[in-house]
Amino acid sequence: MGDYVKGIEYGQKAIHMGEASNPKNPILNRFYANLGITYIKAHQYPEAKAALEKSEQLKAEERVYQGWAMYYGAQNDKIKACANLQKAVALGLRDLKWITTEKSLDCIWDWAAYKAVVEQLQRE
Repeated sequence: MGDYVKGIEYGQKAIHMGEASNPKNPILNRFYANLGITYIKAHQYPEAKAALEKSEQLKAEERVYQGWAMYYGAQNDKIKACANLQKAVALGLRDLKWITTEKSLDCIWDWAAYKAVVEQLQRE
């Protein structure tokens, strides 16, 4: 909804409660990935990187690579943004609308590898 301060606050609370009840709970990786994405939207990149690293350590799944694609896109690191988008798709990301409208990915919209991902999903 655009209120990233509240999103970060609630994300941190969810992680704190989750770690307090079960530090090995597999859902924690989602909490960290979501927090990382919220940090990206808030332009807090060091915090985003730390949250995404923690998420990836817990479980490497599509959401964390979606976050990494956003992170590297926001940093204008086209190679890493595209590679992480490809990983997310390989692990199950199928949200074509998000892939084609997410502003942090606009730096790769004209890349052949990005276009191949979009075409692949359009055919599915």
